[in-house]
Amino acid sequence: YGDHRDLHLSLRRQRQDVYKRQLVEGPMKGKAWIPTHGSLDDQWFLPNFDDSRWQEGEGALGYESERGFESMIHPNWVFKSSLHGRASSAYLRYRFDIQDLSQWTQGLLLLRMRCDDGFIAYLNGKEVARLHAPETVKWDALATESRPDTSNATYTDFDITAHRDELRAGENLLAIHGLNISKESSDMLIEASLAFSDFDLEKALWQVVDKEAFYRFWTCLLYTSPSPRDRTRSR
Repeated sequence: YGDHRDLHLSLRRQRQDVYKRQLVEGPMKGKAWIPTHGSLDDQWFLPNFDDSRWQEGEGALGYESERGFESMIHPNWVFKSSLHGRASSAYLRYRFDIQDLSQWTQGLLLLRMRCDDGFIAYLNGKEVARLHAPETVKWDALATESRPDTSNATYTDFDITAHRDELRAGENLLAIHGLNISKESSDMLIEASLAFSDFDLEKALWQVVDKEAFYRFWTCLLYTSPSPRDRTRSR
């Protein structure tokens, strides 16, 4: 069957190759705000919320006090003066349009994130994913764990296929509550995008593994391995 590392790399390459359908081409455009109070806690992520006074930008939000994230962050969304030593949360609202909803009914719906250190994601007002977020979330929430900066060299994918029905024809909203591990952290990065993947693990597996030999192996193993009762008797 070959080296299991070769199998893992082969499957990983196939999975990367099927990211052909970005729901939005290029960095997602939106509005951002660094909350200074909790009066909007229950409404900022809703589609009909008025974000006209928020800062326009696209792609990634955050700051970098040393070296690492500075080239990833959109110039309009560098919030070092508002975040560093002052705040641990950031609100982002990405609006996007879907002209033909029928094109997005197949495959996996993926939320693709770069985040340092945590987030909560809402699709058209409904929570669909979270990472390193406290159970109770407020405007000044902190991430529950930190992430190494190197984890943001590529996107981390979150399968939100179970929430595909939240998508609608016309305008949609992806809202992100970005979380930092502390106000004093040297950096912060939050970026989101949506994609569809046609990756089929079972199909990909049989392209690199002999299916007949695989089942012969497991059948042989099943009938030649001692049962738990037999192992107990042999003690």
